[in-house]
Amino acid sequence: MAVETSRKLRKIYYRYLRAEWTGNKLKQIFHAYILNTEFNAADADMWHFISDVLGKEINPDDLSLEPDLIILEKRKERKNIIDADVEAAMRSLELKPFGDRKLLIISHSDLMTVRAQNRILKKLEEPSGDAVIALVTRTPDLMLDTIRSRCIEKRFDFKQNFSEEVEEIGKTIARHIENKEKGFIAFPDIEKAIDTDIQGVLSFMQQHFSKGISYENADIVLGIEAVKAGIFRGLNPKYAVKGMYLDMVMK
Repeated sequence: MAVETSRKLRKIYYRYLRAEWTGNKLKQIFHAYILNTEFNAADADMWHFISDVLGKEINPDDLSLEPDLIILEKRKERKNIIDADVEAAMRSLELKPFGDRKLLIISHSDLMTVRAQNRILKKLEEPSGDAVIALVTRTPDLMLDTIRSRCIEKRFDFKQNFSEEVEEIGKTIARHIENKEKGFIAFPDIEKAIDTDIQGVLSFMQQHFSKGISYENADIVLGIEAVKAGIFRGLNPKYAVKGMYLDMVMK
């Protein structure tokens, strides 16, 4: 039990307590971040982050105008971000910046292969003063621990807006979990979630259980995150979410 609690405390520390919240304005620029969100330059938090790092206001409608901004995304024909993609981005990052510093953003960074992550790790072990790396992912638990320990984590998704239908379904399933209602009572709601917007419902549930994080629901938040990652990678949503529910109410 002591080992299990220790691991849980460590995860809570990295995911919540270590998150550097300073409002919209960054008080200090660090060389590496993990941003728990999805990449969207038009999002207010993301816009402020990029502008603060680059030391200038960016135009979110045309990022090609920003020579110091490098954005790496998974190629459509591939399932992962491979080492060669990261290597090419690193070469651009090492060039002298036109302004205050250069910023490399890797979208869905959890899709990097282990070899690609190790290339990032090498850069993090030898940071340069005018280069910043931002790893954008909704599933930071899939990143190497050695990378996470060298990054400042920020969450942008607590203000995420959901449709009324998604909120209603999410609240219903969350209530089943909180009441420890065993059996298949929540399965019709889970089926409805899959037919509506399963990722949206799961994200709402994460937000719901993340308010006033406690030891009791830390496992729930992390469990939902793991299921979201599994579905994103091709896991059957029906079996994944129903299995998650049964596991949570049986504890």
